[in-house]
Amino acid sequence: MLEIKVQCDCGQKFKFDVEPAGGRMPFGVNCPVCGADGTSKANEILRRVLPPPVPAGASQPPGPPAPAAAAPPRARITMPNRPAAGSPPAQAQPAEPN
Repeated sequence: MLEIKVQCDCGQKFKFDVEPAGGRMPFGVNCPVCGADGTSKANEILRRVLPPPVPAGASQPPGPPAPAAAAPPRARITMPNRPAAGSPPAQAQPAEPN
């Protein structure tokens, strides 16, 4: 919602809140004193304060790069020692008596 302040040609100042539609006034406004149409003045103010519209099919202008999300730490997996390829399989050792 934007607050727009307009000064009529009669000298009266008036303000109102508006949610622009397509960068323009979605409704007409009139001076509360003389009744003159202030919609074109309000549209001019909106044109100055809003960024220019992006034409259909055009990409947005480049902005600051989005912050990169930190990669989660990788889990460390420990594998039991395996014999090298071509080595004879390890022999089980008998358990020592207690």
